[in-house]
Amino acid sequence: MVVEDDPDDLYLLLRTLERLRPGLGIISALNGSEGLDYLQHCEAERRPGLLILDLNMPCMDGRELLARLALDPALRTIPAIVLTTSDQPQDRARVEAGGAVFLSKPDSLSAMVRLMDPLLQRLMPGQPAAALP
Repeated sequence: MVVEDDPDDLYLLLRTLERLRPGLGIISALNGSEGLDYLQHCEAERRPGLLILDLNMPCMDGRELLARLALDPALRTIPAIVLTTSDQPQDRARVEAGGAVFLSKPDSLSAMVRLMDPLLQRLMPGQPAAALP
């Protein structure tokens, strides 16, 4: 699941995931509130195996989403990657203390692929990876 409010960043993430994990079912939400609503109401077998989110979003930001997920035993085990433009040490500390991976957003598809490929291999080992050139 991708939770991202910026259309350009969402597009970049979706292209990256399509390239690295062809055929992967991807759910997207435009803010933390939409993401949380989906996660709380979807059937367990439709729950995503990975959450990729931004920190700064309207309605409910990524910080609040992570805090809310941590309170739910069924949702706190979903691995999370935070892709953000924030360079605030307190954001990094809070994200990492909650068990999520904190990364700075790259600005190109090739940089995003290089960043995400090893993480997806580690966090989604059961998903077949695409062969990269």
